[in-house]
Amino acid sequence: MKKIDVTTTENLYGFIRGLYAFGNVIFSMLSGWLSNKASDTRPAMIIGKFITILAALAYLFVEVFQSFHVVLFIAFEFLLGTSSGICSVFRTHIAMASTEADRSKAFGITQLATASGFVVGPY
Repeated sequence: MKKIDVTTTENLYGFIRGLYAFGNVIFSMLSGWLSNKASDTRPAMIIGKFITILAALAYLFVEVFQSFHVVLFIAFEFLLGTSSGICSVFRTHIAMASTEADRSKAFGITQLATASGFVVGPY
């Protein structure tokens, strides 16, 4: 934020970062409740991935539209927190989709994929 707008304060940045946690908490509870009611986690995961794409687009346009950079950064953080909260049902999906004998292997593969994404993603 400081590279785009040098007048940005730390309080604004803290507020924007807090929106991630707020979206995560609210939508984690909501998606868990809705997935429990529907007995299916796939719609929540699909919606969560779609919102992740919207968040990435908002972040992409932060530098393109200089006059709306704060609004776009707010949208990015809130949408990313929202998608993270909605996609938190993936553990339930793995537990429902795998057999008891294969469950530990399924969780291990998921954790390996997540860790690999964190390592390879920035490159």
